[in-house]
Amino acid sequence: MENKELTDAQLGILVGFLQKHNFDKAELSNLILEEFKIEKPIKDMEQLVKILNQSCNIDKLISQIANKLKMKYDKAISHGQAEAILRRVLDIKLDSTGRSQLYELRKKIQKYKNFITQFEEWGKLDEEVIKLIILGSNEGQKHDLIEKISEKKESLSFSHIGVNFSVRHVFLENKNIKLVLWNISGQNEFKGTRKTMYQDSSVVIFTFDNNDPKSPESVKNLYTELKKATNLKWREKGRKNGRVLDMSLAFVGIGSKENKSKEIETLANELDVTYYEMKETENQKFAELLSYLTKITLDHLQ
Repeated sequence: MENKELTDAQLGILVGFLQKHNFDKAELSNLILEEFKIEKPIKDMEQLVKILNQSCNIDKLISQIANKLKMKYDKAISHGQAEAILRRVLDIKLDSTGRSQLYELRKKIQKYKNFITQFEEWGKLDEEVIKLIILGSNEGQKHDLIEKISEKKESLSFSHIGVNFSVRHVFLENKNIKLVLWNISGQNEFKGTRKTMYQDSSVVIFTFDNNDPKSPESVKNLYTELKKATNLKWREKGRKNGRVLDMSLAFVGIGSKENKSKEIETLANELDVTYYEMKETENQKFAELLSYLTKITLDHLQ
């Protein structure tokens, strides 16, 4: 078997195995360049494995990939065990040493399976819950934004108390963050209940319609309402960092930039908070904004 190559069927199995274990093209490309000094243009994983296959014998190929597999799992699996798995996957007959390696691996898996069953909860990261409020005069725009980024679709019609709830999970700074999104109606009929909903919020996003001349004024009124209800104020955060608001704020203008409101942009600059514009309700940009505001909020809470 010294100079024999893998068959096309075995190559297909190997490609599938590597993809299942999240090997990427760059990892194996580096292996080729470092070990075999081959510099061919590589289009995809299948071509990459074929080049590897043609560059060395099967034993060396399996040994190189086994080493990568061992390192990928932080040496939880030995080099010999990784080689035995690869040979079994490729339907290559195992010798007594290989069979022994698989036997030892099975015992290790059973031991870890029992350990995980008993102690799995200790491996979970703590979850930080952040209350995020979305306010605005255009209920349709708010609904579109939230529907595109939340994990559970909300109803277009508000509940009898004037708020809809949805959730988005993000992972930042080695923490699981649960964003609880409060889509609060800006309608006057809910003015009385809104004041209590503002309490304990960490992030507030005001959305306004650039195409509606009355929208900026409505948002300014909502900001004033929030400020009074929460006693929003500045606080010092170290001599070098200056002042920060009690909560993270952002103003998001949606629509044509030609119609944008200078007064809202001026207010954002005075408060030193985020001012953001988008031509339409774009999920990617809004998701990036949420991540940015969440990071700021985590900094505030530290």
